[in-house]
Amino acid sequence: MGINGLLPFLKSIQRPTHIKNWKGKIVAVDAYGWLHRGTISCAIDLALGKHTTKYVDYAMHRVRMLQHYGVTPYIVFDGDYLPGKKGTELDREKKRQSSRETGLELLKLGRTTQAHLELQKAIDVTPLMARHFIEELKKANVPYIVAPYEADAQMAYLESIGEVSAILSEDSDLLVFGAKCLLTKLGQYGDCIAINRSDFPKISDVNMVGWSDSEFRRMAILSGCDYLANIPKMGIKTAYRFVRKYRSAEKILKAIRMDGSFIMPANYEKAFLTAEMTFQYQRVYCPKACRLLSCNGTISLPETINVDQALNFGRLYDSGMASKVAFGDFDPITKLEIKLRAPAIVLPQARALEQRNASITRFFAPKRVLAELPTGNSKVTSRNTNSEFFCKPSPNRARKSSTTLESAFKKRRFCMDDEEESAAYTERSPFFTKKLQVSLNNISSNPGPATIKLQNQSSVANIKRDAIMSTKSPPTPYRRLMASSIRNSYKPDAKLAPKSTTQASPKPLTAKIAALDVFRFQVNAPQINWSIFVYHYRCYWIGVIDSEVCLIFDTTLWFAEDGNDKIYSEPSDD
Repeated sequence: MGINGLLPFLKSIQRPTHIKNWKGKIVAVDAYGWLHRGTISCAIDLALGKHTTKYVDYAMHRVRMLQHYGVTPYIVFDGDYLPGKKGTELDREKKRQSSRETGLELLKLGRTTQAHLELQKAIDVTPLMARHFIEELKKANVPYIVAPYEADAQMAYLESIGEVSAILSEDSDLLVFGAKCLLTKLGQYGDCIAINRSDFPKISDVNMVGWSDSEFRRMAILSGCDYLANIPKMGIKTAYRFVRKYRSAEKILKAIRMDGSFIMPANYEKAFLTAEMTFQYQRVYCPKACRLLSCNGTISLPETINVDQALNFGRLYDSGMASKVAFGDFDPITKLEIKLRAPAIVLPQARALEQRNASITRFFAPKRVLAELPTGNSKVTSRNTNSEFFCKPSPNRARKSSTTLESAFKKRRFCMDDEEESAAYTERSPFFTKKLQVSLNNISSNPGPATIKLQNQSSVANIKRDAIMSTKSPPTPYRRLMASSIRNSYKPDAKLAPKSTTQASPKPLTAKIAALDVFRFQVNAPQINWSIFVYHYRCYWIGVIDSEVCLIFDTTLWFAEDGNDKIYSEPSDD
């Protein structure tokens, strides 16, 4: 968590920078900060007990980013809990348990997004998760260390002995431990904020010239830290005024108690002194001496500190166990060996021996014959199988006739296979099937672009109307709809006007026929039976010799607006 309000208090000396400025140097990194961020993407899996390594992938991505900019990361892991931080850890555990219960209930109700947000607060990084990260660091030859207690004190100690040049962390209490250069707010592209201890006298809002580390530490404790909550109504600026005026801890606490604006909790003075000593004498691991020391570099404690107070800084244990914990082989909390799950090894099976008498089709699937493949009609009739789903059409689309047709009659295509019984007996409108005899000149010699001569101004409309109204076949939904539309809107003397945008073309001026839907013209030519299929502005010329299709020409239909009563068929660009 850090110190309440400390980073905003130091805003005037925060310097935006980039991690590449520490190229060629070693930077200590708070490992648990990266692991906590990595658990966001896999919070549900971790809450359900599923195995995942996404948090390790996130942390290794950050490691590779530092290496990309020439910075050597020194990864520091948290260890055991401090007795002086017991109250803070209990509060955090209660919040995590509450978030876990809420998240699992939301997950049962199917509210995955809200459950994911709650379960993010319920995940705590364990030594086993840290060990998985350590295994990847070993493969990449990245230096690391597991602190006996808190990583903050360990990183500050590594900087004090010259092992690292800066500390990368989101916790502001590194400055209380004596960190000289703190890098925080690291972005995904290497941008960060640098806070140097030497810039404290340059703070614009307050005057800290001549302040000692002890005075800065007392101000931070009064404003609230992990070891002691702040007094109600006591912020960091108020704490600054008390420390600047009274300096020593005894005078500061006495002045606060005498002040009527604050209510000091019971035993606050004792807890204040314990928190101050924890910042001074917390146990750390020295990689050079391979033993536990105080974070100020001393082995023994002052005589004024009794045994009970010394336990708040962390218990001392032998150097052998301290080294095993520092290397990550032993759990820093239980002091037991951490055993990773061995990956499951799947041996190949001799399938040839086990299936000696098996059929060859067990190894090679037979190919499907052509008759078994699905036809076009089966694909059309299999559409929209969900009859329970209903969606009201939009106002513009509701006026179109195609929205009222059954799915099997929509978007029918030519040359479809009619072998299936379900499609063979389907009633079709004569609008699609009736053949109209139209005379074409020299169609056999030039089956490409041609001119179709119509009888009068409304020939296209007459052909469409006659094809629908003159048939005696049973009515179909499409036929009833088109017949009703023709009776209500057809005018014999009206000119056929194109609905689409006109397009420039060689004389005469032409435009696509928008009203022309589907027609079929039958033409008899010497030796070749030519059929012209017109479908939505597309013209398909199909030549048939002895019931076999031999030639197909794809053209585009055009209609003359100059009153020549002609339909021009030109080759299509595509």
